[in-house]
Amino acid sequence: MDVFKEALSLNRSPSPQHPNAMNCFVCSGQMTRYHKIRHLPILRCRFCGFMTLNLEEWQNPYAHKDYYSDSDFSAIDPERSFIRHRIKRLSQWAQRGGRCAELGSGSGETALALMRAGFRVDAVDDSRMAIDFLRNRYPEVNWTCGNIIDFLTTASDHAYDLITLYHILEHLTNLDKLCEQIPRVLKPGGILVIEVPNLDGLHARLMGSRWHYYVAHHVNYFNDEILIRYLKPFGLEHIETEKKFHFSHPQGNLLKDLIKSVLCGIGFADIICTYWKSTGFNSRHVNGQ
Repeated sequence: MDVFKEALSLNRSPSPQHPNAMNCFVCSGQMTRYHKIRHLPILRCRFCGFMTLNLEEWQNPYAHKDYYSDSDFSAIDPERSFIRHRIKRLSQWAQRGGRCAELGSGSGETALALMRAGFRVDAVDDSRMAIDFLRNRYPEVNWTCGNIIDFLTTASDHAYDLITLYHILEHLTNLDKLCEQIPRVLKPGGILVIEVPNLDGLHARLMGSRWHYYVAHHVNYFNDEILIRYLKPFGLEHIETEKKFHFSHPQGNLLKDLIKSVLCGIGFADIICTYWKSTGFNSRHVNGQ
């Protein structure tokens, strides 16, 4: 997972109306101190509702620790139900056999499942522990240890048919630099998949400050509308949003999955998985933003 290696600018210039406020990089509205949730210095846009951490006060919990230092890599299983579900859904939009960049590949399960489904996979993560293990165990995938923005910056134009970002955007301190590269490296008509926690789910609303996705390593907080507003100017056309009860849904238990699907259907959706198509036209780049 490519997280927190650079505390980069997020268009956070001080607001002229409020010297202690910042400008929202989604809508350029005024961001002001929301309140501290679990001691997190959260800023919230008064106009679009986007929430992010004030990096001047934030302390990166993984600045000196590998994200996967406590992980058991022997438990890796690309056949998990929710991983197979990911492949099934994205295959509705992306043709198998195409070239895929799995950015923030983590434990490697999605990258391995993509490879087994027929995609040519470049998997990138900044966890040295994860990449070293995966290179040794699964050499059939092209594993790269590094920053995902640096990786995209060096990629050729229109190199990929598919880019996947499963639970990455909530961790990044510089979304603009990432999203500026995506339309360049995606082929026209190429597919982007983004999955993030859902700020608008009923669970998040009811739990308030106790919502379990308010954690120190989550920098950004989204809902469907915020993502659409933010990504459209980069030349990305929103084509579908799938809502999920939680991160690892479905789990392969018929009764549990049915109950959780029903709960998700009435609004208890902690996760949104969004699908995008590259139009080949980045209006932010044209306008010099």
